[in-house]
Amino acid sequence: MTSENAPDPATRPDCPSLCLVCGLDHRPLPAEDWPWGPDGTLASFEMCDCCGSEFGYQDATLAACRRSRRIWTEAGHPWSVPSARPPGWNPSAQLAALPLRACQPSPGPQP
Repeated sequence: MTSENAPDPATRPDCPSLCLVCGLDHRPLPAEDWPWGPDGTLASFEMCDCCGSEFGYQDATLAACRRSRRIWTEAGHPWSVPSARPPGWNPSAQLAALPLRACQPSPGPQP
């Protein structure tokens, strides 16, 4: 994506293993299976086991990440794949792992 198409692209070379919607770290998986690949620039188009977001679609921009996170949070943080939920899981601790840019509103009008 170019900056003309997405003023806040959600590429993540600094955290390619994180889902920028819910903060789930996919590092137990091989780097090729991370949400945006080993270098954080190519979406896998897989679904997050936690929030159910499709990587490359519901997290393509930071605004989309925030919108998807709001919907997931308002629904009570349900797991898309309940059997993948670790014992003692804490959504607040997981969300705290998100980079600040994924949580702050973008300047200008919000979609």
